Amino acid sequence: MDRVDNKDVKPKGTPWTKELVNDFIRQTRPWINAAGFDVGLTGSMLDKEEATDLDIIIYPMNASNFNRGPLQDFFDRMAPIHMSPGRVMRAWESLHSNDSKHVEKRKMPDGKLIDIFWLT
Repeated sequence: MDRVDNKDVKPKGTPWTKELVNDFIRQTRPWINAAGFDVGLTGSMLDKEEATDLDIIIYPMNASNFNRGPLQDFFDRMAPIHMSPGRVMRAWESLHSNDSKHVEKRKMPDGKLIDIFWLT
C-alpha cells in the first residue's frame, strides 16, 4: 500500500462561510430533490463561522430510490472528485485511524472543497 502524506488528508481550499453554504444548498437543493434525494449539513459548519471544507450528507427521499447516477453526474460536473473514497481510506489508515465511512472529497473550480457522504 502506498503511503499517503498528511498533507493529502486536509488540503487547503478557499474558505466556506455560513452565507456561502446557505447559498450553495439553496441553489443545489432543487437539483438534488429532482433526483429523489435531499441534502443535510454536517461537520464544522454547524458550529463555526468559516471552514476549509463543506460536509454534506446526501440521502434518498424514499426507500425505493437508490439510483444516484443522475445526481452523481450533477456533482461530477460541478465539483470533480479530488480524493476518491479509497484514497481517503488509505490516508486515514496512514494516520492509524479505523474510520471507515464512505466520503467523496470534491473540489470546485474556485478551489472550495466539498465532502459528500452518501446514505444509500
